[in-house]
Amino acid sequence: MKRRQRKMGAGFNRLRLTYLLIAVMAIACVVLVNNGPINGEKKEAAQEQAAQAEADAAAKKAAQAAAAKTMSQLQTDVNATLASTDGTWSVYVKDLKNDTSFTINDQPLYAASLIKLFVLESSYKNYHQLLENAGGDTAYLNQTLSNMITVSDNEAFNELVRLHSDSYSFNEGCQTIEDWLKSSGEYPNTNVYHSLEPSNTPLSYISVESNTTSAADCGKLLEKIYKGTCVSENASADMLSFLKAQEKTGKIPAGLPEGTVSANKTGETDTEQHDAAIVYGDKTDYVICIMSSGFSDGGAAVSTIQTISSQVYNALEGTGA
Repeated sequence: MKRRQRKMGAGFNRLRLTYLLIAVMAIACVVLVNNGPINGEKKEAAQEQAAQAEADAAAKKAAQAAAAKTMSQLQTDVNATLASTDGTWSVYVKDLKNDTSFTINDQPLYAASLIKLFVLESSYKNYHQLLENAGGDTAYLNQTLSNMITVSDNEAFNELVRLHSDSYSFNEGCQTIEDWLKSSGEYPNTNVYHSLEPSNTPLSYISVESNTTSAADCGKLLEKIYKGTCVSENASADMLSFLKAQEKTGKIPAGLPEGTVSANKTGETDTEQHDAAIVYGDKTDYVICIMSSGFSDGGAAVSTIQTISSQVYNALEGTGA
């Protein structure tokens, strides 16, 4: 009896030992799988990705800090340039790559032909209505849009405003555009109240106030065109093509190195000199809008715009000139 119990005990111990060995081998397999060459490579790859992401984030943060410092110094330099001028000046600059910007004295000023930028956007928002009111003549409508921007044709502006009205009324069309400007809230310093002269259109108006805009409002619209979000991607492309075909290039474009691509719209009267542009640099693209009013010398005002244009290009492109 005792011998049988000893045999049973020995058998039980061998069975327990067998189970223990199986458990140890299972644990070893798990460890091997988790630390084998395949999973080891995955861990290493994940660690490398994490390190790269951390390095990229640090580089981006450093670049943004450098861009902000550049923009701050540029604002100081532009202010120094404006210190020797007379009249009222407003400047808006935005680096579209690094998303840094500054404004100087942003306020509503008489828009002159810069108001055409906003009628351009409104015309594309209401393109089908304008086309219907133009008798379905696509070529005529597109040419009118082009003329308003590329050669700054005042009568083209007046015509497009009229085409906003089903009764072909300038005042009705003007009110439609003004209502959109107010309701959208995108351009708080921009208003359209009257026709532009000289033109074949008798002076027409819905208010005794003047058409106004600001450097920042113009900059916001140009950025939308640049990003393809002004009305639609196709509409933005059309608008950009008009701006790039601009024939009045004596202000901001004249301050850029030869061959630099820009897309601009000017505005000028005897007492105003404005220009708003998208500039395509080698290192970055940017928006620059300059408005001036009440100066004593128009030629000097144009030269100041050219100087500021050069300052901005040199600072953002890092030419050090």
